[in-house]
Amino acid sequence: MLLTIKSLHILSVMSWFAGLIYLGRLFIYFQAAALDDDAIRAARQTQLTLMARRLYNGICNPGIILSLFTGVWLAIDMDYFAMPWMHVKLTLVLGFCVLHFLSGRLLKQMITHEFIPVSETLLRILNESVTVLLVGIVFAVVTKDAIESVFAMIGFLALIAIGFTLYYGVKRTRKSN
Repeated sequence: MLLTIKSLHILSVMSWFAGLIYLGRLFIYFQAAALDDDAIRAARQTQLTLMARRLYNGICNPGIILSLFTGVWLAIDMDYFAMPWMHVKLTLVLGFCVLHFLSGRLLKQMITHEFIPVSETLLRILNESVTVLLVGIVFAVVTKDAIESVFAMIGFLALIAIGFTLYYGVKRTRKSN
């Protein structure tokens, strides 16, 4: 059975998002490896760099190209560009594109300089941003209502803020004990 454009779009989006999530984890592991002994650090960082490069070039890049191509095709075919919820979705997709190219820049720094000049906390926030954007896109597509999507995102972001606050509160409490 032939894949339809819609199913190809869903598969490419899933691949792209999964690649970005895993790539973010590889950046965090790379940063954590800097604390290892020299021999272990070099081996771990070399392996993580190889994995990240293959992931970005083999999954993330084809994923973004297919996602954008099939997404535009579907939006034109179904006349979605006139609908307000689509503007919310496109804004979130733009955020994904920014994260994609930011990940590419971090990967280049990882390959050439063997360090990532940002904190591990910032890398974790960037990694979780992929999930937040994904949830926002799902809200926009499922509800097909721009206002409802925005309110759902605000509620979801509030839950994330509470989660981060609790996580870092527990982390600080454990360090002080």
